[in-house]
Amino acid sequence: VAMVVAVQPVRVGVTRSGKSGKTVTVIDGLDSGAPDAAKDLLTKFKKVLGTGGSIADNGAMSFQGDNAGTLVEMLLAMGYKSTKQTGGLGR
Repeated sequence: VAMVVAVQPVRVGVTRSGKSGKTVTVIDGLDSGAPDAAKDLLTKFKKVLGTGGSIADNGAMSFQGDNAGTLVEMLLAMGYKSTKQTGGLGR
C-alpha cells in the first residue's frame, strides 16, 4: 500500500561514492506504489532531465549528473511536500 504522497519523507541527494568518481543524483524514500508506477516515474524523470537513470533493489532512483535542484522542484510540484535536498550543488 502506497503512502499518502504529501507525507512521504523523500530525500534527493548527490553522491560520488562507489561510482568511479561520477556524480549521481539519488532519490530515496519515494513510494510510488506498484513497480510499474515506479518505472513510469523513472521514465518521466529521465526524459525531463535528458540523462540515464535506474531503480535500485531498495526502490531508490539514481540519475547521472547533479540534478538535485530540478528533481526537488519536480517532486514538490507533484505533491511530495516533504521533499528535501541533501547535499550537492543543486543546479
